[in-house]
Amino acid sequence: MHIVTVAEMRDLEAQADRQYGLSSQILMKNAGKSAADIFEAHLLPHFTMNDLEVLFLIGPGNNGGDGLIMARHLQESGALVSLYHWKERRLTSHGEDVNEAQTQNELEALLQGADYVVDALLGTGHSRPLPDDMRALLARVQQERTKRQNLHVVALDLPTGLNPDTGDVDPGTIAADITITLACPKQGFFFFPGRDYIGDLYVGDIGLPSEMGSDLQMEMLDGQLVRTLLPKRSLNSNKGTFGKVMLLCGSPPYPGSAYLAGTAAARVGAGLITLAVTEKMLPIYASSFHESTFALLPGEDVESFERSKALTGHLPGYRSLLIGPGLGQSPNTREVLLQVLEYLRNQ
Repeated sequence: MHIVTVAEMRDLEAQADRQYGLSSQILMKNAGKSAADIFEAHLLPHFTMNDLEVLFLIGPGNNGGDGLIMARHLQESGALVSLYHWKERRLTSHGEDVNEAQTQNELEALLQGADYVVDALLGTGHSRPLPDDMRALLARVQQERTKRQNLHVVALDLPTGLNPDTGDVDPGTIAADITITLACPKQGFFFFPGRDYIGDLYVGDIGLPSEMGSDLQMEMLDGQLVRTLLPKRSLNSNKGTFGKVMLLCGSPPYPGSAYLAGTAAARVGAGLITLAVTEKMLPIYASSFHESTFALLPGEDVESFERSKALTGHLPGYRSLLIGPGLGQSPNTREVLLQVLEYLRNQ
């Protein structure tokens, strides 16, 4: 799954309009419908729609438009939907009456009865500090959530005030329990402090053709991508079929590093795992890491040349070599590393 910056997302939307006739209005309708579907499918394990009260905080831009469409679909599914328009009131496109808070007292009543608050105030197009009155609105939502553990916040596309490129957050930003982002996860979701504000992440399909975005450089590791990297294995195989990995990891202060690295190699399916260890460390690993074979190396009191020679003597036949985790930073270890790298360059 691709990860995008604001500029890349803007280019994708422009390309969708230019090449495929997918206008911003069409994408907005798709976004709102997809967000509503995700909400219903994944976020309601303990509710039926008829029991649910959802308060939408609607902003003046496209994010607010997405929120209005999502609200309409949830209302059609039976939820009790309420709206609060920050600043500019937009057409709701509801075919029937809907609760709309016009005053602070009305907003208070709707907030106190809500099961979910959907943050559809500002989207990726806003990068300035939040206005004071918007910060006050979000602070009031957070205050109510602190008081009532059953009140949940859903961010539409991203939490208001989170920078989608850098992950920086405005002082008024509140953490979402769930973020339903649209089309692609945003780069800032994976940088701190922004990552702490996302909650559970869902991605809504806004109808962009699958061939779009093929030139995007950043991807999120997910099950679909992993399946392409780890294809189904043949039954007619053995440990030699799946590669051999040598690990030079761990030292007396950090014995667990080698165990964790070896366990990771086993987890991803390496056929043969060999841990290069000193005789002093061998009993520690042999008693706990049963999947590994072992290659004995001289201890650190032996000259680095002898240690590196012992290691490189075991390398023929191995397809990968991991050096580093928990190895320490002694001068002897540094020399071993340099000599092994020189050996590999000459192969």
